Amino acid sequence: MTKLKLTVRQIVLFIVMAIILAALIVADVMCARYASVITTMLVGTSTNFNTDEAKEAFEGSEQVIQQINDEGIVLLKNDGLLPLQPDTSGKINVNLFGWTASDEGYMYTHGGSGKATINAEKRVSLSQGLQAEGISVNTELLSAYADIRTDRNWSGFNMVEPPVTFYDKTGANGKTLLQNAKDFSDTAIIVLGRFSSEQYEMPLEQAKYFSSSNTPTVDSTRHYFNTSTEEDALIELVSNNFSKIIVLFNMSNPLESGFLENEKIGAALFAGHPGQSGTKAIGRILKGDVNPSGKLTDTHVYDQTLVPSYANKIRNADHVAYTEDIYIGYKWFETADKEGFYNDYQSQYGEGYNGVVHYPFGYGLSYTTFTQEIVGYEVSTANDQLVRATEIKVTVSVKNTGNKAGKDVIQLYYTPPYIKGGIEKAHVNLVNFTKT
Repeated sequence: MTKLKLTVRQIVLFIVMAIILAALIVADVMCARYASVITTMLVGTSTNFNTDEAKEAFEGSEQVIQQINDEGIVLLKNDGLLPLQPDTSGKINVNLFGWTASDEGYMYTHGGSGKATINAEKRVSLSQGLQAEGISVNTELLSAYADIRTDRNWSGFNMVEPPVTFYDKTGANGKTLLQNAKDFSDTAIIVLGRFSSEQYEMPLEQAKYFSSSNTPTVDSTRHYFNTSTEEDALIELVSNNFSKIIVLFNMSNPLESGFLENEKIGAALFAGHPGQSGTKAIGRILKGDVNPSGKLTDTHVYDQTLVPSYANKIRNADHVAYTEDIYIGYKWFETADKEGFYNDYQSQYGEGYNGVVHYPFGYGLSYTTFTQEIVGYEVSTANDQLVRATEIKVTVSVKNTGNKAGKDVIQLYYTPPYIKGGIEKAHVNLVNFTKT
């Protein structure tokens, strides 16, 4: 057998080639990941934003952003706390709690190809949005949060929330951050955020950062859409120290929200991702200048492990097998309830369906009340027979029975005939909706 002998020069050459190859692979991966950024730096966007058409488009988009948020933010809970009322001096002061509330942590859009492009110069942070609508914000807390992390871009699904000992730090006048917050206002807004994106699935554990330098700790006892132990501690801290408490959800996916049953929490808003300047709408709704009329586009449950997509989280590398078929969201929960699937289920929140579903699809409160009544319908037929082109027109009477102007959403559902052994059909199906 012939032995291959390599000279020192050849060995060095192979090592150099291996290093160059590794560098090229790493460079290729980085270029692919940041292709859009690199392209923009080298050749620009090729878009002229100084034309009259561009300026008109900017003005129009701003109006659309405000309308979407005015009418899309969902009021989940209100025990009479909202709208906020000015104090004796005519001011509304609030404390923003949670790192997500900070200018560095708030999320204006989600990830994926459908995300909005945020112009940093025109971006309106949460605190700026509230202040623009006449609500004063405790800036000392926000400055303290800025010392934790400077931006959210690095994190992805990693979570940030300091331990409650953070609020024992010394602030102005030698008092703690917590005491200064209590002196500033008896109103606290707890902001909870979660990142989401296409192509990525919900992590089954929580990776958490607490400072700008530490490595993440991992809590394998909780999944991503549980509250974290730090968030639970923050909610308890705020509940024990403030009389007016609002929870603001800054996320696309529903968080397990059983903690809202806490009677000390007076109100909750699901604000989603507001886009470039939609935070102004949050202030308008808190003050009552806008009456919320948004409705949920997903079912919010007490326990995410009861959602079929959780059970069907079958991993094959980065791919997931979706086996829910038509039973996505409310179609699963309403059909399962009809079939008696939850008859024997019991949780701390209730029995059966009521122990599973916290806020159903299409849910949303208002500062006023409405009644809805179907007053007539028409069915088009051909020779007295239903045909493929048959139209059904339903007339609904809506009456505002409260004392504040507002909008309501009429939602039309139908239950199709179901034949066992035939084509499966969900028990409840949304077919149309409109807003008054």
